[in-house]
Amino acid sequence: MAADYTQQLNQIAAALNRSGPPAWQNPWILAAFASLLGVIGGFIGQILLLKYTAMMKLKTMRRMVYADIVELFAVVDAALNFPFDKAATPEEAELSRQAHFKLIAPRMSEDYIKANPEVFAKMPERIPAEGVYSLYHHLLLEPEQFDGYLVR
Repeated sequence: MAADYTQQLNQIAAALNRSGPPAWQNPWILAAFASLLGVIGGFIGQILLLKYTAMMKLKTMRRMVYADIVELFAVVDAALNFPFDKAATPEEAELSRQAHFKLIAPRMSEDYIKANPEVFAKMPERIPAEGVYSLYHHLLLEPEQFDGYLVR
C-alpha cells in the first residue's frame, strides 16, 4: 500500500496560492520606515555629539584655568618667601622680587583661552580667572603694554 500524501500536497498548494505578504511588510514601506529612523537617529546623534563636545571643551578649559591658577599661586608664594638680601632696602627687595618672579613666571595657557573665547565666556569661574590673568600680566608687563582684558 502506497502512502497517501494528498493532505500534505493540499497544504503546500494552499501555502503557495496565498496572497502576498501583509501591507506592513511591503519593502517600500519598510525602506521608508528604516530611512525615517535613520534620519531621526542622525539628528539625535548630532545633538548628543555637540553637547558632549561642548562639555569636554568646558572641562578642558576648567582644568587648564585651575592648573594655571595653582601654578601661579605656587610661583608667587615662592617669589614672596625667597630669602632676599636682608641688608637691602624694601624698594630694592621689591625690585628683586619682581625680577625673580619674571624669571620663574609660569607659561599660562592663554592661547587656548583666546582660541576658544565662547567656552571661556560660559565658565562661571570666568570673572575670577580674568582677575588672576590680569594681575599676572600686570606683574610681567609694563602698564602701557597691557590693556587689562584677556578676551574681548
